[in-house]
Amino acid sequence: MTFGHQLFDYSLNRDDHGEWFLGEPSPAQKNRATATASLVDSLRINEFMANPLAGEPDWLEVVNLNDALPVDLSGLHFALDGYAVGLSSPGFLEAGGYRAFYPVNIPRRGSLRFKIPSAGAELGLLDSQGNLLDKISFGLQIEGTSLGRLPNGIGGFQQFSEQATPGQKNVIQESSSIVINEIMARNQTVIYPGMAGTPDWIELFNKTDGLIDLSGMRLRLDGGDEWVLPDGIYLEGHDHFIVWFDGDDLIRRGEFPGIVVDRSLPPSGASIELLTAEGRQLDQLRFGIQVIDQTIGRKGNQWQLLAEGTPGKVNGNAALLGSTDDLRINEWSGGGEGDDWLELYQRGNQPVDISALYLTDDPSLAGKTKHAIANLSFVGPKSWVVFRADGEPQRGSDHLNFRLSSKGETLRIYSDSLNVIDEILVAESFVQGGSNGRLPDGEDRLVSFDVVETSKGIPNHTQIEGLQINELLLTPRTPSGRAIEVLNFGANPVDISGWAIGSERSSLDAFRLPAGTVVGPGQFHVLHEAFWLPSDIIRSRDWQISLTERIYISEIDSQGIPTGRRLSAPVLPTHWNESFGKFDLSHVDEFARLQSATFGKSLTESLETFQLSAGGQNVIPSMGPLVISELLIDTKTGATLLPSILDGVEFIEVYNRSNESVILSDTVRNLRGWRLAGGVSYHFKSDVELEPGQVLLVVNYDPSKEPMITGALQQSWGLPLMVSVYGPFKGRLDNGGDLVRLQELVMLPNSMGLEHNAESLGWVDEDRIEYASDVSWVTPLQSGVFSLHRLDQDSYGNVSLNWGFNSPSPGQLSEVTHPKQNSGFIQGLSLVEGGIVLEIATQVGVRYTVQHTDALNRGHWNDLRTLTGTGDSDVVFDASPYQDTRFYRVIAEQSISPD
Repeated sequence: MTFGHQLFDYSLNRDDHGEWFLGEPSPAQKNRATATASLVDSLRINEFMANPLAGEPDWLEVVNLNDALPVDLSGLHFALDGYAVGLSSPGFLEAGGYRAFYPVNIPRRGSLRFKIPSAGAELGLLDSQGNLLDKISFGLQIEGTSLGRLPNGIGGFQQFSEQATPGQKNVIQESSSIVINEIMARNQTVIYPGMAGTPDWIELFNKTDGLIDLSGMRLRLDGGDEWVLPDGIYLEGHDHFIVWFDGDDLIRRGEFPGIVVDRSLPPSGASIELLTAEGRQLDQLRFGIQVIDQTIGRKGNQWQLLAEGTPGKVNGNAALLGSTDDLRINEWSGGGEGDDWLELYQRGNQPVDISALYLTDDPSLAGKTKHAIANLSFVGPKSWVVFRADGEPQRGSDHLNFRLSSKGETLRIYSDSLNVIDEILVAESFVQGGSNGRLPDGEDRLVSFDVVETSKGIPNHTQIEGLQINELLLTPRTPSGRAIEVLNFGANPVDISGWAIGSERSSLDAFRLPAGTVVGPGQFHVLHEAFWLPSDIIRSRDWQISLTERIYISEIDSQGIPTGRRLSAPVLPTHWNESFGKFDLSHVDEFARLQSATFGKSLTESLETFQLSAGGQNVIPSMGPLVISELLIDTKTGATLLPSILDGVEFIEVYNRSNESVILSDTVRNLRGWRLAGGVSYHFKSDVELEPGQVLLVVNYDPSKEPMITGALQQSWGLPLMVSVYGPFKGRLDNGGDLVRLQELVMLPNSMGLEHNAESLGWVDEDRIEYASDVSWVTPLQSGVFSLHRLDQDSYGNVSLNWGFNSPSPGQLSEVTHPKQNSGFIQGLSLVEGGIVLEIATQVGVRYTVQHTDALNRGHWNDLRTLTGTGDSDVVFDASPYQDTRFYRVIAEQSISPD
């Protein structure tokens, strides 16, 4: 059965003829009906929205005039210009209640089977016999303004500008004396005086001459999370008040006295409401996708993108905007497994307002306006914006109301006047797990990108065979001491003279490499900053690199034009003179802080000596004193003997592998700190100290409020009583794969080493694990509840070979004893003349198959050798051709009987 809107404390009942009716709850007893009001006497049109703001739906609201009885909506029909459609499932409306009906394309809310035209029409309500209950004729509607009755249900219709109340009674609110005035929702690099970090913020403004008491006022985000302003806060006339949003938990570490919320604002858009202490709405703003480091604010009666944020001051000038003609559909992925997405690229030098533009995969006349981009949405200069094509627009401004088809289709972006800005014909074929797009960004050439080349939200590129960025030093204490090491693992020399070095925010072409820069086969080559040739638009000392960026080395052809082939590496936070580099035994794009720089010469000797560096093999990654030792992901108790209270429980175990105690949080000396980040987040905030060899647990429930769950962990899996349990962490660990970071708060070089000897607070990874559900990660051989266990607490964590499944053992460092995890490990891998040597750990009587592939996305593995375990290590030789990448795996097939 399918049912509609139901009422609290009533049940849906069936009579002897199979008809459904509203009744009193009567489990295991005869069904009892409850009285309902007549549709004819009780139901009226109360309010409707025919011309909503961009990205918002139209809707129609009805009211039950009967204050004593609910009304049965079965048989209700909505009429548009004489065309009537009925509700498809039984539903009810409370006594004196209000209900808004939305179009059917609004998931979980939609039941209105037509769109209300903004140009005018006649709306009506009919019962099952076609009797007219109510109607209204209206003309052209103002955008964002609803028509509603006042008094409710019986009065005439009037306009409600910025005061629409779908599903609630209509009210005329007095003009608020305090308003939301400016918002920063995507701060990545802007640092404010006397404050650590780069927080987001919301500014309130007192429009009056008098003093206003803000005590108890609330800010509400997307109708859910609320933050209450404390007592004793007063705002002078024509003054400003800032609420800071600090998801990095840095502001409280200093002496800053303001109001701080421990989260960030959504950069892809949200609804912000300012409420009185009693819950009455004073102001509301819904905004869309934001530009990095820029604010939106009031200019007169309009909200605009501002050239510069001015927290606590009069709003600055509006930003100079570019043309929507510079927008291009730049990259897309979909039609196969995984998430569908679509990327736009903005080629101009000024930000562009993309509000009220339309994205569609329907070339028909009616399909032009399939998805309207949300109000107050912008894309920065030479920047990218990514939309998730998941058919769930209710999840945010960056979600489309359609998915991409594997059969091929036409993608278009239309202007607000419905002129085509850009279109792409998507072919039926696509790269599984990869993407398709323009190369270079915004240009006419279309190419396919494989899995490792997919570049959602960053510059499009194809890989350069045989070449990789191997190590980087970006935070030298010595001026001009930055360096980038390149490795040529191919068979031929590569001339990179004239190639460009840059990053996506400053310039991809910030510097050029000098003539004669050649990387020999099998050789390292260190690119020293002193020899980079600055472009006309940037000087070496002015090149600022954000931690949200990537470093690129781009191929430039003989005409000086980028080809789209690039090397890239992420930017990691590092200490002074600390390098980071590629770690070969982990993921394809895994870079980590290294235990020591391996350029060949040390920068601590002298800059001149360091510039003689020829490069070298990277050492193992740096590791902190604390590591993640176990992960329990989404417990399922249904087919086990475990208590149901453990259903859905997750935990992260942290182990102190050092010889000294570690302070994770200190309420007095709050410049110390540790946190979990990535797919989940948790900040240690009380006094927390972990002794050598001890563990602690971070869980996804509140242990202070739900001690029974902790008790179940102790009873079921032996959690020791002395082990401390903290929580809840935010988010959930994804069964399909996720990233978990263990980070420490430290003093880091400011602006990535550009302002020498200047430091600021920041977070660095001391451990991380990015687990997956693909062939690179082992899986349990039997059903039940298993957790991921770290096999060696002193080995780098983000390597699948260092993890195995076993029964959960919270608070205990258990051995992983499953045969599949105890043998079949590739213990060693070395490149020798003529091929590759693998050292395989084996178990007696187990048959192993060693396989290889040159691309994980192809889904095909080649057998290299089959062997029977002896209990010792076995050596396998691969006479490998010269390939850029080769993956190996070992399958434990079966035990061989000693007979």
